Amino acid sequence: MENYIKTQKTLTDKKRFTLTPNLSSPFISPDTIIHIGEIAKKYGGVLKLGSNQKISIINLKEDCLKEISKELQLDLVPKSKSLLTNITLCTSNFCRMSKYPTIGIYMKLVKKFYKMELPAKTKIGISSCKNSCNSAYTKDIGIVVDKDGKFFITMGGRAGTNPKAGYTIASGLNENQTILILKTAITYYKTNANNKEKLRDFIDRIGLDSFIETCVR
Repeated sequence: MENYIKTQKTLTDKKRFTLTPNLSSPFISPDTIIHIGEIAKKYGGVLKLGSNQKISIINLKEDCLKEISKELQLDLVPKSKSLLTNITLCTSNFCRMSKYPTIGIYMKLVKKFYKMELPAKTKIGISSCKNSCNSAYTKDIGIVVDKDGKFFITMGGRAGTNPKAGYTIASGLNENQTILILKTAITYYKTNANNKEKLRDFIDRIGLDSFIETCVR
């Protein structure tokens, strides 16, 4: 249980905690939202919408955490930063700008990579068009659909105080090719990067050309 409880950093000395239900996709039924909201209200919690497309229950007291977990009847997001839990998707099939129905590849990537332990915190963003409304270019891994309906992959993006767009490592891909390159690249990064070395720093250390040569076959 302790692996799923995040201690909040607050402006007071009161200890408060966060639990985050692991929803299978960013498209959530009204019943699920109501269920989470009612439990949060019952225990004096506050709902927070995160950039990871998760709904967290924050401001919780320690003595009610186990009871909340039981009542939610949902898997919880683990708190470890080295576990890959941040995989986001744009509006996808529900958007008129979409060039490809990316919900399918999103679900495949969640099934294949979710909770994989990596050297450092890693985020994946998937966008159905080049507008990239979920900022896929500044994710560690970006999967974007071009005007022709083909995928291209960016890697090494970062946000924060020194934002950078990721390097484009491959383009003109179908769904299966995209997944294969991602599997190769993530495995290569996991096996060869230093502890706490971000993907961008790993690529810069070994050289972009070398990274592409290894991961794009």
